[in-house]
Formats: sequence, structure tokens, C-alpha cells
Amino acid sequence: MKQSYSKNKKIYLICFLAAAFIYYFIWSILKPYNYGPDEYVRFPAYYYLYINNCLPTGWTEEIRNEFWGFSYAFYYTWLPGIFSVICMKIVSLFSSSSSLLLYAARFPSVVAGVFSIFLTFRINDSILKDEKAKWFVTFFVASIPQFAFLSSYVNNDIFAVAGSLMIVLSWVKSAKDKLNLSNSLLLALGITVTALSYYNSYGWILFSALFIIILYAYRKNERKNILKFTILIAAIVILLTGFFVVRNAIVNSGDVFGLKSLAESSEMYAADHLKPSARDTFKSRGLPLFSLLSDKDYVFSTERSFFAAFAYTDVLAPYFVYMIYRYVTILGIVSFAAALIIGLFKKEERNFLITTIIPMILSAASVIFLSLYYSWGTDYEPQGRYLYPALPALVIALSLGYELIFNIKKIPKAIGISISLILSFILLAASLYCFVFVYVPSDFELADMSNLEAFINSFP
Repeated sequence: MKQSYSKNKKIYLICFLAAAFIYYFIWSILKPYNYGPDEYVRFPAYYYLYINNCLPTGWTEEIRNEFWGFSYAFYYTWLPGIFSVICMKIVSLFSSSSSLLLYAARFPSVVAGVFSIFLTFRINDSILKDEKAKWFVTFFVASIPQFAFLSSYVNNDIFAVAGSLMIVLSWVKSAKDKLNLSNSLLLALGITVTALSYYNSYGWILFSALFIIILYAYRKNERKNILKFTILIAAIVILLTGFFVVRNAIVNSGDVFGLKSLAESSEMYAADHLKPSARDTFKSRGLPLFSLLSDKDYVFSTERSFFAAFAYTDVLAPYFVYMIYRYVTILGIVSFAAALIIGLFKKEERNFLITTIIPMILSAASVIFLSLYYSWGTDYEPQGRYLYPALPALVIALSLGYELIFNIKKIPKAIGISISLILSFILLAASLYCFVFVYVPSDFELADMSNLEAFINSFP
């Protein structure tokens, strides 16, 4: 039985990924334009590139949002948009349908979601010995309704997840083996995808430097190779991201990230109540940053929208869905803490924990901090999607936690298998329930294909 599983493991994984692809793809074609947050702001910038074959600037009037007074073209995070435009170009060879163009623009999100699931399994396969935990945590991520939702519309969040998972996989493989050519290329590509996707995920880039420093300090006999591959990683990242960064600095008069320029545009062109100077924030009230954590509405809204909140977080799942994902997560994190304590007494595991877990925790903390800071000082938005760049840390925490749970010595192996299967079935039922009874019948008044038609027809 074990030999048969090992022989067919890749086939099982391919089948699982194929099922996830079909699932997310169906999500992506069921809803009209602007059903997901910010799709109506991102798509115009992508459509401009599709029509004109050149990148717009943030000041391009045709793509400026009439309510918020800015466009996302102020940022240099163009990778998801470029993939969307490639898909739109391919579809346009066969049809000029605006609906098909929208589905084509969403298709890279579907692929990024499936790729993230693949990376999740690869991470688990690298750090775990127990097959039950590997599959269960991968299944957990794939089943989260919000993860499926992020894989279904035009957004950058799911690309940031994929990029940060690539970074973590490179860390894990380098910590378990060494920083070789393949691991260096993976890290360089992961940093590139992250850098050109979403600013909230930049902690993974920052703490990749810390990971390499720790690796350099611990492995004296590998220092020459580590230094060589670090230079290679930096060169690749600069080569792949340099154009977008330099261009942004030029078109925004030195404002590399475009944040200041975006705020200026919003102040000039936004509706009066949406101008940065008019927004009611915790900062404008003189409240401290971490007072958000004592705001129950903020905390619970963020949690709900991390697991299942569709449209503009207006369409919510039943209470029992949140309880399932909450308690599965809490159980895994508590067990992870226990696994950390046990691992500190084992030399091999202790080295892995120091090189990988410390940068991982700091990266996840930076994601949480940036989300808090944005809601505190810029725009109060308790949206769980802002925390999704921290998902790789949750993956590792749950993986180590559930490996400990499924292998408690006094529990027979068959019972461990049964527990993992029961929990997986519960997660599948919760995900399908959200899809069939919440997502499919839901309606959102701002989501309408006629808005897409009107935009395309009015575009110069």
C-alpha cells in the first residue's frame, strides 16, 4: 500500500491540482464585473495596456477612478496585469466579447491560486515526514472559500501569496540542504513576483536578507557559495524588477513607490468625502495604532473576510463556517507552539527553527503591521485579504502543528488517518456549502457586465 502510494503520489497531486483549477475557474466565470474588491480600479489600467501596448501612468485620466480620484498605475506592481493582458490578447484572437476579455483578465488569478496550492504541498513535502499532515494542510488552504474567491477575480493579493510561498519554499529547501543554484533561482523569482505584486508582502523580501545572514553565520564551510549565490539572487531581482522601479521613479518625480503621488491625485480628484484629508481614521482621531486590536468589529471583520466574505466583504457565510476554520486554525497554531518547544531540544530541528521560523514569524508580523497601519492611518478597511501575504507562515505553523497532532504516540495510526479524513471532509463540506448556498446565489448591486460594456465603449 505504502509503495503504491509513493509510486502514484505525483498522479494524486496532479489530480488534486486539476480539481482545484476547475473549482477556481468556475468561481471566476460566475460573477460579473466588479464583484471583487478593486476589480473596477485594476481592470481599466490593464485594459489601457491591452489597447495601447504601453504602460499608463497614475496620472492617465482615462483610467482614473471617478470616486477615489486615483488609479493603481501609480504603483509599479505590474506583474499580475501583464499576465492578464497576455491572456486578453490571446482571447481577442478568437472573440471581441467584453465578458470573455474579463474572464481572460481573471484567468491568471486562477492559475496563481492553483500554483499556490502546488507550492503549499511542496513546502509540506520538504519539512514533513507525515503524509497525512502534508495533504491535510494543503487541503485546508485549497478549501478556504476566501482563497477560492481571491483566485477568481482581478487582484494582486493572490500573486503576492504565490510569490511569498516561492520565497518560503526556497528558504525551506536551502535550510534542509544548502543554498544552491536551483534554490537561489527560486528565491530570486519569488522575490521578483512578490516585489511586482503587492507592497503588503514586502516583509518576505526584507527578511529573506535576514535568512541569508543567519545561513551565512551558521554555515561557515558554505560561506563562499552563499556569498556567490546572494550576488546572483540580487542581480536577477534587479534585472527583472529594475525597469518598473526606475520607470516609476521617473514618472512620479522620484516617488518610487507611488504612494505620495497616489495620495496627491486622490486629494485633487476624489469625491469630497473620500479625499485623504477628509477620511475618518483612528489616526485622525488621535488614537494609537494598536487600539485597532481592541476594536472587536475590526478584529472579527478581518477574521471573517480572511475565511469567507465575498463581493466587497458584504456577502458573508453562516456562522458555523467561520467556527470550523477558526478552530482548525487555532488547534494547529497551539500545536505548532508545542512543536516549537519540542524542536528546541533537538539539534537538527533547532537549526531549522532558527534559520527559517524566525524570519517567517517576522515576515508574517510585518504583514499584520502593514495592514493595521493602513487601516489606522489611511483607510479603515478590516479586510482579511490584506493578511493573505502571511499565509505561508500559517502553512508552516499548521503543518508542524498537525504533524504533531496526527502522530501522538498513544493514538493508533489508523485513528490519526481517520481524524485527518474527517477534518478534510468537514472542510470540503464547508467550502462547497459557501460556494453553492452563499457565493452562487449572491448578488451585488455594483457588479454588472453593463458597467464593463460602458467602460469599454467609452474608452478612447
